[in-house]
Amino acid sequence: MNPKTEIPNTWLPEERPALKGLSVPGMPLGSRAMEGPRKNAYQVDLRRAGPFHSLCKPLAGSNLHRLFMNIWLLFLFATLALPALAHTPPADARVFFVDLQDGAVVHSPFKVHFGIEGFGITPAGTTGKIRHRAGHFHLLVDLDQPPDLDNPIPRDSQHLHFDQGETDATLTLPPGRHSLQLLLGDEAHEPHDPPLISQKITLTVE
Repeated sequence: MNPKTEIPNTWLPEERPALKGLSVPGMPLGSRAMEGPRKNAYQVDLRRAGPFHSLCKPLAGSNLHRLFMNIWLLFLFATLALPALAHTPPADARVFFVDLQDGAVVHSPFKVHFGIEGFGITPAGTTGKIRHRAGHFHLLVDLDQPPDLDNPIPRDSQHLHFDQGETDATLTLPPGRHSLQLLLGDEAHEPHDPPLISQKITLTVE
């Protein structure tokens, strides 16, 4: 018997091969004992004494619709997921202060150098593929907690933006204790996921 033969809605085709069993996966409408107002194309699996054979009708009707729906959902998932993944820094990426240690004593004004490993630096507003592999620095000054990491980083005296891709800054702070922390932002000033944020350091300005 040709395994490509289309089987009508009967228990078996007219030919009577030696079979061990027959099944209709999913019990679709139109198959035996599942008669209804409509008939769907369905697959009949026959188990012979030897290799397994499937005798199928071509995809049609709701089965074809289901196939296209699955393809569309996969495309939609890829469209939504890939940009997010593209902005995701590697697990070993980090940002840090190059020459300023926690507990340092400095005189104002003083210079700070920003360091980054495992990711790149590019100006704010950058377009093209490089924006998925780079960001720009923001310096958080005297904040008790980081800003909302799901929204663009604010721009004020406590959230300093380095939009041109600068990797250093000269700071003028009043005498006393201050805290500094680095946070990388993407082309729209939003933190990455997961965020690239440094350890917060405390320093004393004399």
